[in-house]
Amino acid sequence: AKELGYKSVSDLPTLKLSYNTDEGHQKIAQAIQEMWKKDLGVKVELDNSEWNVYIDKIHSGDYQIGRMGWLGDFNDPVNFLELYKDKDGGNNDTGWESKEYKQLLNDSAKETDKTKREEMLKKAEEIIINDMPIAPIYFYTQLWV
Repeated sequence: AKELGYKSVSDLPTLKLSYNTDEGHQKIAQAIQEMWKKDLGVKVELDNSEWNVYIDKIHSGDYQIGRMGWLGDFNDPVNFLELYKDKDGGNNDTGWESKEYKQLLNDSAKETDKTKREEMLKKAEEIIINDMPIAPIYFYTQLWV
């Protein structure tokens, strides 16, 4: 709050958390709203839209905080890291981009030494975690018999 020029968190304006219509997404949004109020003193307004309206808002940047998800297509960190490589990338609706992050991903694609590649991807992950254009909050799970 002080970084933004506010005396305390209670002076922050209400934040808007947008999500698409789904019972599970609604429950998570409500839990975030409650926890941020109770634990951080941050007021959160919930903004629900049907998918087509919602995705248009997200793609056009008409949101403060937006819910999105991604399922891995293959078992490799780049499956998730590549989403945020380019600010104009098809699934990067954050507007965030980092030259160092992008370079690490490009270099990792050419690296044949598994250990060196893993280190590059760890460094890229550290950058995105420190800059925090996204805030991962949960993982989908599936039970198989």
